[in-house]
Amino acid sequence: MKYLLILLLSLTNLNAKEDEKPNIVIILLDDMGYSDIGCFGGEIETPNIDQLAATGVRFNQFYNTGRCCPSRASLMTGMYSHQVGLPGMIPQNNFSNDCTTIAEALSSNGYRCIMSGKWHLGTRKGDNPWERGFDRFYGIPKGGGVYFWPSTLDRDIIRYDKEHGPIVTKPKTGFYSTDDFTHYAIAQIEEAKEDNVPFFLYLPYVAPHFPQQAKEQDIQKYLGRYKAGWEKLREERYQRQIEMGIISAQHELSPFDGAPWDSLSSKQQTAMDRQMAVYAAQMDNLDQNVGKILNCLSKQQLEDNTLVLFLSDNGGQLNANLGFEKNKKAIFGSAQSFGGYAKGWANMSNTPFRKFKITEHEGGNTSPLIARWPARIKNTKAICPQVSHIIDIMPTCLEIAGVKEDKLEGKSILPYLINPEKEPESRQLFWEHFGNRAVRIGDWKMVALKKKAWELYNMNDDRTELRNLIETHPERAKELLKAYKSWEARCKMK
Repeated sequence: MKYLLILLLSLTNLNAKEDEKPNIVIILLDDMGYSDIGCFGGEIETPNIDQLAATGVRFNQFYNTGRCCPSRASLMTGMYSHQVGLPGMIPQNNFSNDCTTIAEALSSNGYRCIMSGKWHLGTRKGDNPWERGFDRFYGIPKGGGVYFWPSTLDRDIIRYDKEHGPIVTKPKTGFYSTDDFTHYAIAQIEEAKEDNVPFFLYLPYVAPHFPQQAKEQDIQKYLGRYKAGWEKLREERYQRQIEMGIISAQHELSPFDGAPWDSLSSKQQTAMDRQMAVYAAQMDNLDQNVGKILNCLSKQQLEDNTLVLFLSDNGGQLNANLGFEKNKKAIFGSAQSFGGYAKGWANMSNTPFRKFKITEHEGGNTSPLIARWPARIKNTKAICPQVSHIIDIMPTCLEIAGVKEDKLEGKSILPYLINPEKEPESRQLFWEHFGNRAVRIGDWKMVALKKKAWELYNMNDDRTELRNLIETHPERAKELLKAYKSWEARCKMK
C-alpha cells in the first residue's frame, strides 16, 4: 500500500511549476509548555519566535499526542500513532513500514527533504530517516537528551547524504546541539537555493527536554528573575494570556500544582531560581537559532514562499521532588548535569492548564502552533480558535505542495491559515497513551488518567478542565464514550 501511494503521489498533476512550489519548514520543540514563549504569555525572551507569530497566525487550540514518539509518528504520517505502530515509546514499539511519511510523499514530487535534529522513530533497518524519505540528515536517530559533547547519554550523531550514506560524526569542541542542528539546516537551505529545488526542512530540536543543560552565559542572563516564585510568575503569565487573547478570562487559571514557594528555604529558592534560569536559557538559545533560520530564508529571498510551522510535541515534563539530579556533584545546567526542572516550574510552563506531559489533559497534550507564509497568510497577528491536531500537519503540507491524498486521519488546516477568522469546524479527535485517554467532539472533551474514571468538560466554557460535568450530562458522556470505543476498534488497540 505504501509504495502504491508513493507512485500515485509521484504521478499527481501539479498545477504549479517546479520553481513555484512553496518551501516548508517545520520547527518542532521537545517538552515545551503552552506558555513558555512570549507570544503565548511567557516572560522568557523569545523575540524571533514572537516575530514569527506577529507575521503569521497563532492557533490556540492545537493538540499533540502528549508524548514525544507518538507525536513524531503522527506528524510524519498524518495518522494516529496507534495506526502506525507507535502508541508508546521506542524500542518497545516499532514504526510501521506500511505508512507514508511527509518526506516520502514530498520527495516523490520534486522536493529535497532535509532533516536536522532528533528523529526518535526507531533505528531498525528501514526505520531511519534516510530510509523514510529524507535526502539529507544530521542528528540523533536514537532520541534526544544531547546538548553538549561528550554527552551524558549513549547517543550517536549521524550525518547522511546519498553520496556517502550514514556516517557517525564526532562533534568538535564547542558543540551545542541546538546550534549545530541550525548550522546544518542553514547550509542545506543555501544548497537547495543554489540548486533551485523546493525543499522540506524538518527541524526537531532537543530543547528544552531534560537534562536541562545550557550555556553559562545564557543562564547568567536569567539568574534572579525567578526568585519571585512559581505561583506569582504563573499568575502573571495567565494575565498576559488574557490580554493577548490566547485564553478568555472566563477560563479560570487552574489551581497551582506544586510545593508552595514560601515553604522552601532560602537555599532551595536559590536552587529553584537556577533551575528555571537554565530552562529559560535553553529557550533563549533556541529562539536565537530560530532567528538564524528566519534570517537565512530572508537572505536567500525564500521568505515569501516558505511556510514555517512552529510547535511542540507535548506539554512540560513533570519531575517530582523539586526536580531530579542524578549527578549530585554537578552544577545544575552544566554539561555534567543530568537533571530536570521542578514540578512547580512545569506547572508554570503549562499555564493555564492542569497536568503534564504523558497525560491527555490540556497541560499534557496542548501546544502552541505558529504558522507563517507571507505569500498566502495576509491576516497576520491573528489567533485562530480552530481545534486542530498534529495529525493535520502532513495533509496541510501535502495540500500546499499540490499533492493529493485522501486517506489520512488528519485534515488540512490551510483554509484557516489563509483565513484565521473562518468559522471553526467541529472535530472528532482521540488520544490514548499508557492508559491515559481522551476524546473531543466539538466543544465537549472527555478525559481520564490511567485506571481513573472519565471526566467530562465543556471546553467552550471551561478550557482549563475545572468543572467535571460527567454526573450532570450522562447522555453526552455516553455519546463520547461510544465514539472513543469505535476509534479504539478502528485503530485495533489492544
